[in-house]
Amino acid sequence: MKKLKPYIAPIIIAVVLIVFLASMAYGFTMIPNMELWLKIVLLSVPSFLCVVAIGAWIQRIKEIKETKDDDSSNY
Repeated sequence: MKKLKPYIAPIIIAVVLIVFLASMAYGFTMIPNMELWLKIVLLSVPSFLCVVAIGAWIQRIKEIKETKDDDSSNY
C-alpha cells in the first residue's frame, strides 16, 4: 500500500479533471442551433486541455518514480 500512496492523488485529480473536461466538451456539442465553427472551437478547447492534463499526469508519475522521497509528503 505504501508504494501506491504517492500515486493516488495524481490519479484522482487527473481522472476528475478529464471527466469534467470531457463532459464540458460533450455539453458544448449538445447545444442546439449553434454554428458548426463555434462548436468546433468550443470542442477543441476542452479537448486540448484534456491532452495537457494527461501530459502533466504522465510527467508527475515519472517524477514520482524517479525520486524515492515524494516531495508532497513533506507538506
